[in-house]
Amino acid sequence: MKTIAVSNIGDQLTVTGAIERVLGPTTIVVDGVDLPKDGLLVLGRPRTGVRVYDLVTVTGTVARFAYDQMAPTYELTGADPYREFADRKVLIADEIQSHAR
Repeated sequence: MKTIAVSNIGDQLTVTGAIERVLGPTTIVVDGVDLPKDGLLVLGRPRTGVRVYDLVTVTGTVARFAYDQMAPTYELTGADPYREFADRKVLIADEIQSHAR
């Protein structure tokens, strides 16, 4: 099974985990067994109504996070919440499926 740790930039990846934080309308942090201990930053418009602790499956492309490059595209406001993800692998979501009931 491919994980974020062994994935290369540009790889397609599917992960499942719980939403740890919602940072903004286009960004969530997902936590799971095979994910980084501080969570995985996911960029891309989440489904309406996703909440912290919801279980989600995310499919997307692995990228290296660069706030200055990604802020305009993903409407990131304020760099502070994103500092911990600087130069780390993130997932640019093509699809976010919520398993919440």
